[in-house]
Amino acid sequence: MSLKTRGELTHVTHSQYQKATPAAKAPILDAFIAATGYHRKYALTLLNLPLSPHSATTKPRKPEPVFLPGQSQRVVASTINLLKRPCFSSGKPAIICAANGLSLSFPNFSLP
Repeated sequence: MSLKTRGELTHVTHSQYQKATPAAKAPILDAFIAATGYHRKYALTLLNLPLSPHSATTKPRKPEPVFLPGQSQRVVASTINLLKRPCFSSGKPAIICAANGLSLSFPNFSLP
């Protein structure tokens, strides 16, 4: 059974399960488990929690990758390298030492 089909079956079964009496819920749950192959506790969770309106028809979107122009990529790469390396004098990440150097050159610059 496809993921989309299981989602649609979950929506249909969810409304039936919520309206059913406690005695009628067990057969509905057993049929749902047999159809989907879900573990009993997971099936109970799906049938008892409120469903989102689009969970059966749409899949979650992955965040789109961020592509930076060449100059920005170099700045990010050098910043990451500074984060990886320790400062020789203090042992803190090198970027903190660089920021302290900036604070000497720019009096209004401060670290949070």
